[in-house]
Amino acid sequence: AEQYRTRLATLRADYRERTPVRVFVMISAQPLMTLNHAHLLQDVLRLCGGRNIFAARDTLAPTVSYESVLIEDPDVILFSSTLGTETALRDWWRDRVDLRAVREGRVYSIPADTTLRQTPRVLDGAAKVFHGVLDLGTDALGPLRHRLAEVLDLLDQLAELLAAGLRDVARGL
Repeated sequence: AEQYRTRLATLRADYRERTPVRVFVMISAQPLMTLNHAHLLQDVLRLCGGRNIFAARDTLAPTVSYESVLIEDPDVILFSSTLGTETALRDWWRDRVDLRAVREGRVYSIPADTTLRQTPRVLDGAAKVFHGVLDLGTDALGPLRHRLAEVLDLLDQLAELLAAGLRDVARGL
């Protein structure tokens, strides 16, 4: 357990000043599905400087439209290795919508066994996959961007709490 905590602290320190990267996580193509803030991968993304563009959705694995992904225009698309190869998924997206991540070749497979499952190996997956994938560089605004990402995450959490409160109020009516 101590080794795990030490490794987690090291990863946090390594990624603390990185420029936040906007990420779309694709877990299914038909229907097009993603993950929200409640999934383990959200913690991994945050640890490594990623910001899930659909974190604020209500359901754990929401269905999303191509248009909503296009509006968000992510920096990176991550997809479960069970969906196919990076080349195949880049082509699949290129045939549907024009996204920055696709134009810049930032469509990456993530191994489901080390990034999507709650095991001690999740840190191995985080270190291996996100080193280089979410490291799109640092700049003088890196710390400011990091703080902005933290504020946006807090706003996402606030939106989640408000939505939960509204659902509770609606149930009481």
